[in-house]
Order: sequence, then structure tokens, then C-alpha cells
Amino acid sequence: MIFFLTKFSFSQENLGSVLDNYNPTNGQYLNPSNIVDSKVWLDINFMGGSMYARNNLVYFPNSTWLNSETFNQDPLVKTDLNNIRLYTDFDLRGPAVSFNIAGHGFSVFSGIRGVFNVNKLPGQLAKYAINERLEDSDIGTYNVNNARIKSMVWGEVGVTYGKILFARGTRMWTGALSVKRLFGIQQANLLIDKAEVVVVAPNDVNLNSINGRFSSSNGGINSGGGWGISLGTTFKRMKNETRRYKPHWKRTGCECEDYEYKIGLSLLDVGFINFGTNSYYGEFDANLDLEENNTISEIQSEFSTNNDGSGFNSWLPAAISLQADYNLNDLIYLNGTLIQKMPLMANVYGVERTNLLAISARLESQF
Repeated sequence: MIFFLTKFSFSQENLGSVLDNYNPTNGQYLNPSNIVDSKVWLDINFMGGSMYARNNLVYFPNSTWLNSETFNQDPLVKTDLNNIRLYTDFDLRGPAVSFNIAGHGFSVFSGIRGVFNVNKLPGQLAKYAINERLEDSDIGTYNVNNARIKSMVWGEVGVTYGKILFARGTRMWTGALSVKRLFGIQQANLLIDKAEVVVVAPNDVNLNSINGRFSSSNGGINSGGGWGISLGTTFKRMKNETRRYKPHWKRTGCECEDYEYKIGLSLLDVGFINFGTNSYYGEFDANLDLEENNTISEIQSEFSTNNDGSGFNSWLPAAISLQADYNLNDLIYLNGTLIQKMPLMANVYGVERTNLLAISARLESQF
């Protein structure tokens, strides 16, 4: 039995905790089948949090996490970018519990999550917004396609069930499904299908021939509701015979066998929230005068007046993940993890995950 009070961390996908065989409560977020055949029969998480951010626009020169004073300086801004990309998320994990018995795994979890992403915005717009002017070399016409600014915050409460699906010889398959109830808190999307940015002079920038879609919800807690699922399976090459293997079962001495390697595949965050309270959506084109609306509040006011409805579906950041884990000596493990966001998420209301390819090693012990 292990208890966790997770500290606040800064890492993409929280790989430090989700890969650990002694931490199934957090491992289920990467692959639900991680709750099956874990090395502990009971795992309780009281509270935890993580935050991750990256972009190609703003940076701290010569900075390092080993010296916090390097972040006291003003950040620098790149002004020679063709496209701006930004991604940030946070994950506040509430009470959760996971337990295993006789090849079956169960879990209950809760939390609040948020994602903000920007993709394919022309760098000249950021340069003009920051410096309030451009350079002669920037004069010209720039086409924008499939640019988007997205944000969403939601709460979730869910359950996970998994079991050993197949065990013969030293081969074993496990599988699990997570189902969660979703509670919408905030949502804002600006999807620019096509636009033309014309730099007439260093201090004169026009946004022409623009068309796209927008959505917004600021109703707070219970702005909307929905459902989501995640599912996963894992193949393990065990070190010993598995035909009669029943982990954490009194009849077999509560044994828990180790593996030589394992390969997991999971589908994450498939689902949506239907926002309805204080919500609206619609389309905009060249007839919507954005040049006279210079602030975010003025643009939101324009959108709220010229909308097509008051309810819409906003999708979770769906992704597919592949994991491979190799046991060197029952103490040191090597891992490779790939996360690929669903490409269809770019053109719908909702938020998008960032892609990830990570190679890591970890030291794992019950002590």
C-alpha cells in the first residue's frame, strides 16, 4: 500500500510519475491498463498538480532551472518568425484511489484541467503587437491558413476498470477503460480558416479577406457537461510462468511478478463538453469589422452580438500513445513514450494536445 501527496511539478505529461509501476493512480492517465498488475495493491493520491508550457516566441536567454535568478530578467521576443506556436496546460489532480485484486484493477479519480494552444499565427502580427511597428523588409502580403487560438478549462470525475485479458507461458495482455463525467468551466476558440495580412507600411497593417469561426463560454462552474473515455492495453513478457498468475491475491500468496519488457497502446481523452450556459458560437468573414475592435473585450462583444447560437460541443485534447518499457535489472528501467495528437482536432471547437517523443530511464524501488 502506497500513499502519494504529489508536489507541484513542471513537466510534459508528468512522465516522472505516470511511468512508475508503484504509482498506478497516476499511471492510468497515460494508459488506463497501468492500474492492472501494478506492484502495489492499494494506491491513494490525496492531491497533486502539474504545469507545462512551451512556445517559439518568448524566451529567457542563458536560463537554467538550476539557477532561478536567471528568470528574474525580462524575457526576449523573437521577431523573425513565420508562424507562432504556443502550448500550455495545467492539471490539478484531486483525490484518487486505485486497488488491485486477483488480476482485476479498479480506480476512482478526480481533477481540474486546462489547455491553451496557439498554432499557425503569422509572426508579423506578434511583431507588430509587441513593437507597434514593423520594418521595411516586412512589407508585403501574408496568407494565413488554419490558424487557431484555443483555450478550455474543465473538471472531471471518473472511474477505471481493467483486468488481465490473456496469460499463457510468459506472455500476458492487460486492458482497461476509463469513463469520466466532465464539467465545463471556460472555453474560447478563434479558428481562422483563411485570412490575408497586408503590411502596407511599417506602422500600417491590415487584416483582409478573413473568414473563420469562434466560440466562447464564461459561465464558470457547470457552464456545460459531457462525457469522455480513455482506453488502453499492455503486452508484457513476464520473467516467469503466468498461467496461474493472480497478482495481489491471498490464494497465491499475494505475489507480484516482474516483467522483462512491456509495450502499451492507449487512446486518450475521447469526448466532448456541451457548453450552454453563457455560451455562444458563430462564423465571421470580411463583413465583420475587426479593425474597429482593438481590444479583446471589444472583439468578444462583437462576437457575442453577431453569433449563430448559444450551445456548442467542445472536444477534449484526444491523442494516441505508444509506450515501451524495458527492465534492466528489476531496479533500473528504460522507457520510450510517443504521444500523437489526433489531427482532426485542429478544425473543431475544443483544445489540442502537443506531440511528445521521450526517452527516459528511472530507478524504481518499493523503498
